[in-house]
Amino acid sequence: MGVTCKGEVLRYAESSFCYRKQTASRREYSYLLLMGFTRRIHGSGLTTENHATLEDEFIAYIYDSLCWLDTWNPSTCMRCSGLNNYGITVIEEQDVLLKFHQIIRAWIDLFSHAADPIVLTGSYCFDGEERKGCHEKLVYNKVELINELNKLANMAKYAEVNGKCIVHFGI
Repeated sequence: MGVTCKGEVLRYAESSFCYRKQTASRREYSYLLLMGFTRRIHGSGLTTENHATLEDEFIAYIYDSLCWLDTWNPSTCMRCSGLNNYGITVIEEQDVLLKFHQIIRAWIDLFSHAADPIVLTGSYCFDGEERKGCHEKLVYNKVELINELNKLANMAKYAEVNGKCIVHFGI
């Protein structure tokens, strides 16, 4: 992909057309399958087929495995590893999209063996008043989490096969 294409991703992704949803206390990462660099992101809008959202606490849980991906940061015009937490990340090379698909499928396989709800150990937090620390408990509906991960895995496979890319909007 040429620099012009990447410039288009940057221009459109910085507009107000990105999908980002806020919950009471958790933010969600959003992924968008960019259908082609020649179409504007907002051309046909975002549909359930071309986006997936995952809470940032969940992404933090699987973050180490996402650092195995060679990605591109359009804000700095530099290659990087993993996801840009506070900006846009583009996953575009065919072999990286395949690796991304395989990583997400591995997490799906692992979580398919979990009880419902899925309870994960999150970040270590301190209680401000008592100054006691403990690990945050992340609780997810098993079906909903696996469905969202399946959407993301399918997007990665589609992008790999059809020469597309995936755009990640940070928190």
